[in-house]
Amino acid sequence: MWNAYNPKQIETNPAYDALLTANQKRLISAKGIQLRTNRSIQMEGTFGVLKGDFQFKQFNHRRKDNVHKILYILAIGFNLAKLHNRIQSGRINKTLFEIKEVA
Repeated sequence: MWNAYNPKQIETNPAYDALLTANQKRLISAKGIQLRTNRSIQMEGTFGVLKGDFQFKQFNHRRKDNVHKILYILAIGFNLAKLHNRIQSGRINKTLFEIKEVA
């Protein structure tokens, strides 16, 4: 129950505010925009490959640790297939895409 003599107080944490400001500066910097631009396309393709090429449709286990094990095996298989393709095409130690420059 609200008491007129003892109202609730809202306090801010200056250390948290400083971290929030520093993170915001990093996000809107040229390097932050460049990293977000180059990163935005990567995850959707991975799940597309797992579902389409590996024919992975659903997890057959219910417990969290079992799901993690299956996901780790899928990640290892995906990375091995990616490494194999890079070796076959002679693209070892090269980036897949050129880093985009932000105007």
